[in-house]
Amino acid sequence: MTQIGNRLRHLRLQRSMSLRTLAGMLGISASALSQLETGRRSPSLERLHQIVAALDYPLNAVFDDDSGRDENPHAGEEERFPGQTSEDLAGVIIQRALQAPAVILAGNIEWTAAAPMQVSGLDLLRVTYPAGAQPAEPVTHTGVEIVHVVQGTLRFEVGDERSELSNGDSIMYNAKTPHRISNPTKEPASAIWTVIEGTCQLRPAQHPPNHGEVG
Repeated sequence: MTQIGNRLRHLRLQRSMSLRTLAGMLGISASALSQLETGRRSPSLERLHQIVAALDYPLNAVFDDDSGRDENPHAGEEERFPGQTSEDLAGVIIQRALQAPAVILAGNIEWTAAAPMQVSGLDLLRVTYPAGAQPAEPVTHTGVEIVHVVQGTLRFEVGDERSELSNGDSIMYNAKTPHRISNPTKEPASAIWTVIEGTCQLRPAQHPPNHGEVG
């Protein structure tokens, strides 16, 4: 499990930014930011988005790069090559379930990296909400979110719309629209989150024909 506070501090130092400067950009005190970096408090989902945006990092930067992917005799096929493109990808890259880096946010919401390596402009996460999880604030950020529920039930409040999705259901929305996700049930719920940065071309999904229909 990645210590989210340590990771946020590392990212800030990578940008050569002082604690006070980042805190000022976030509109909070340096003391409050220090509590997040030292692990005395866990960041909310909204605050985490604000921090990575202020530091100009993608969401998946919160996962420690040293969290293990498979190191085995075929490791040469699984190395990550920063700066290269999908055209340079050879072989396969495997991330075992127990190796997936994860972080715990406020309210015990767990983010787990679902992709074996980072992909520019794309974040792929498995997010688990404990029973009764009720994040306090709506979140807004750039990009498009596509969510596929794989366990339990999640409630999505996107703008003025409210929907409950269960196992197998999917939802898509512009992440600039204020959105809030909660778990209204007494059981944990998980979903696969795809966050696409920037703009993307949209077109209706092609659904298979209903062969039961009579012409």
